[in-house]
Amino acid sequence: MTISYEAPLNEDENTVIKRYLSQLEWNDALASEVSAETIDLIKAIRKTRRKPGSLESFFQQYSLNTEEGLALMSMAEALLRIPDSHVANKLIRDKIAGTNWLKNKSDDKDWLTKIAGVGLNISGSTMNSLLSKLGEPVIREAMVRAMKVLGKQFVVGETLPKAIKKSKSWEEKGFRFSYDILGEGARTFKDADYYFQNYKSALEDLSNNETATKKNFGISVKLSALHPRFELLHTDFCVPYLVDKLTELCEIASAKNLSFTIDAEEVARIYPTLKVFEGLLEKDFSKWEGLGIAIQAYHKSAISVIDYVYDIAQSKNKKIQVRLVKGAYWDTEIKHSQINGHDQYPVFTRKENSDLSYLLCAQKLFDYADHIYPMFGTHNAHTVAAIQKMAGKRSFEFQKLYGM
Repeated sequence: MTISYEAPLNEDENTVIKRYLSQLEWNDALASEVSAETIDLIKAIRKTRRKPGSLESFFQQYSLNTEEGLALMSMAEALLRIPDSHVANKLIRDKIAGTNWLKNKSDDKDWLTKIAGVGLNISGSTMNSLLSKLGEPVIREAMVRAMKVLGKQFVVGETLPKAIKKSKSWEEKGFRFSYDILGEGARTFKDADYYFQNYKSALEDLSNNETATKKNFGISVKLSALHPRFELLHTDFCVPYLVDKLTELCEIASAKNLSFTIDAEEVARIYPTLKVFEGLLEKDFSKWEGLGIAIQAYHKSAISVIDYVYDIAQSKNKKIQVRLVKGAYWDTEIKHSQINGHDQYPVFTRKENSDLSYLLCAQKLFDYADHIYPMFGTHNAHTVAAIQKMAGKRSFEFQKLYGM
């Protein structure tokens, strides 16, 4: 069995969108119902009491559709990865100097928003002054610490036992968990073995937790963390290696009926990821239905990938899980395409196009419900409302990031 995803990746975006619009089962009545439900959801969310210092209140003032919000988020992501203080200082100057932070200073009682409005305004207004140069190390350190504090909102625990303990209150509300072990891709086989042992320990910890096994908790794994050369050019030797490694992990997961999801990565890794997934479906894990894969809807190849995994599952008579997300590597995909001189990008360049692709992917997953259990990772109210209408009586689940 083969998959052809090169063509849609290089296809003109407008052409793809026209085809998607013709394929999506949508009408004025459904659009009206979804719009009304979306408004109700947003109103209900805004009435919910937020904890002081929450990121939600922060984004009320510094939304990602504002210059300030984009500056903050790009700086937050970059600062934690820049070891050179001189380069970090230049980044801070570049991102802050052109913004007007004070105009967004809120009368809100939330301390995080107030500190951001005042503190960032001071940073911006003094950035090019002599005082600013004397204070750059202090500003830099403060920002890095602030971003780490904000990051804790999305990290349930530093170790899996701590995370399991902290998640108890959510379990009591009916939530179940899929744990991600944060980390970069492996650079050496020593790194890869370290991550493998972490994944193995995580599954063993969950296997010993009664709630986790009863409610089918699980983990997500990144293949780039398990092989230092997980790349398209090295498919022939990295795929068999990863199938063997993941088989060992899946045997632990299947024995306790835990979920095991292969996480999504950059577009250049789609093909080897699918070959690894296909290799795992060749294995006999009894009647285990916990094996899953994440698919990013912002790729032009997403529909083809869903067709592919369904065909594999159908041919093997297996039931699999598919986690549908919007996508997490947009900047990287755009930059790689620009560097390589491609005429088209492999990802959609407009948010509304990714939203449309997501809905069409969801439609596909429901059509394939005989062999696919759909899991929808989204924080978008309109998407949530649409999926609820599209689902009818078919089974599915919503997933959200911890802290959102």
